[in-house]
Amino acid sequence: MASIIDSYPESNFSGHGYGISGHISCWNTVGQSFTANGKKITSAKFYLSKSGPVTGNCYAKVYAHTGTWGVNGRGTGAALAVSGAVPVSSIGYGLVTFNFSGINQIELSDKVIYVIAFEYTVDIGGGNYIVAYVDLTSPTHTGNLCYKETNWGVLFPIVADLLFYVYSDDVVIARKAKNPFKPIFY
Repeated sequence: MASIIDSYPESNFSGHGYGISGHISCWNTVGQSFTANGKKITSAKFYLSKSGPVTGNCYAKVYAHTGTWGVNGRGTGAALAVSGAVPVSSIGYGLVTFNFSGINQIELSDKVIYVIAFEYTVDIGGGNYIVAYVDLTSPTHTGNLCYKETNWGVLFPIVADLLFYVYSDDVVIARKAKNPFKPIFY
């Protein structure tokens, strides 16, 4: 059964979104800093839609965190984990799930801050992009939104939170109970 590691639900949607594409004047990655709980990441969700006839695939990625938590936190270095590809043609309007599998189901250290990011790097120009939705009106997540063109940045002085979920699977290991009917020998 999946459990939420951290989230900022779509009920916080303020009517704002940011276009994500590989075009030189656009962000190609948008992320949110979050606190992990010591479990393996299995999936992430983002509230998305598309504009125009976009093509290719998009991904969720986990990055190490740098900067000040909740102020100017942002990703750093290479991605620590990458989800399976999601064809952008399958994106409608709403939550889109990105699954992590195999070596990408990394254990996120307890109480450590990471960045969960949505990435779409295809440049087809002409106002064609994926929209990642945010709360710009009254963001309350303790982390902060960050973005990447070629380098990571933060929206300053704009304060916003990305609508996202990060999940783990809670695997319960069954333990063999002692048999109360086992005979006792003297």
